[in-house]
Amino acid sequence: MINRQLLYPSVVPRGYLVDLGVGACSYADLGPNLIVMLSLDMDSALRNVAPLELAEIGLSEDQAWEIALANLGREVSESRLLMGVASFDDGGKAAFFDCHWLGSAAIYHAGFYPWFRNELGADELYALVSERDSAVIFAGQCSAHVRDQVEQFSAKAAAHSRKPFGRNLFRLDDEGPVHVT
Repeated sequence: MINRQLLYPSVVPRGYLVDLGVGACSYADLGPNLIVMLSLDMDSALRNVAPLELAEIGLSEDQAWEIALANLGREVSESRLLMGVASFDDGGKAAFFDCHWLGSAAIYHAGFYPWFRNELGADELYALVSERDSAVIFAGQCSAHVRDQVEQFSAKAAAHSRKPFGRNLFRLDDEGPVHVT
């Protein structure tokens, strides 16, 4: 039985679709290399949630995604997902998510965009995701120093990751992330 409070979105490589097989998971595209998969938190592991499982408990995929995004929002609002906004000497800022498998999923929650926009003082926002446990959100018109800090953080996170994704850049807006080529 699926516990609704343990449903979350998780960012995974697109290759998972091949590994899991057709119909084995509910997912949304997140660019050429990544998907956001509906997942069940099982303490030390995650597992995909199949549409058939949702039907068995009377949930549509849309309802399950609403629940998963609400659960993600709760993790951030209750500070269980480590996030900090760094202010640099040149006046620039960036928001860093780190050390939790939901770190990269935070960019998928469109409800966070207004908060990021306010905290970073910019309308044009980007996110760099290089592995599952982290993401960096920064202003499009940021300084070279901020860009350097973002790149250093992402490179270090990817180098120490068990599940690196490669470099994935997204533009953020009210509708969610859009992959930038």
